[in-house]
Amino acid sequence: MSSKLNCPAPPGTILDGELIVTDQEGKPDFEALQRRFQSKRDKTPVSLCAFDILQYKGIDVTDLPLWKRKELLEESFEETEHYKKVRPFSGNATDYFELIAKHGLEGIVIKYINSKYEVDKRSWSWQKVIKWTSAEVYISGYRKSDFGLLTSIDCVDSSQRHCGIVELGVTSKHKAA
Repeated sequence: MSSKLNCPAPPGTILDGELIVTDQEGKPDFEALQRRFQSKRDKTPVSLCAFDILQYKGIDVTDLPLWKRKELLEESFEETEHYKKVRPFSGNATDYFELIAKHGLEGIVIKYINSKYEVDKRSWSWQKVIKWTSAEVYISGYRKSDFGLLTSIDCVDSSQRHCGIVELGVTSKHKAA
């Protein structure tokens, strides 16, 4: 197998998508993706999930409605093991969100079918709906340089396990304390 994978889209095509590494169940695994890019030795396969197209064969298509860009995305390339297309879901967004939540996925983006692609802007035509999760955590340490609060969570066996770093939302006054 070649160490370089050729993009199956035609020259002059720019896709909008997300790089993912999947777990054993086929779900995106963000931590595995981070490990993959932080290590030169990690050769875990990475896939591009393309959900929109900005340029097709050198032609800017951002002014086209979403439904037309989805048609272009569909015909722009054949899927491979490492290049996937995210296809639209039509139906009840609440039902779809519940299905996503049931499978432990992050959330959905609701897009109006006639929306244009707005570069460098937040659009009301696209709404991200996140399946938030919460947990009670303990501050178990801190990082002085490049400030961060280290957090832990209780495990079933009464031990504590590191679960993340809080870097945002801490005021200067609290950082100094």
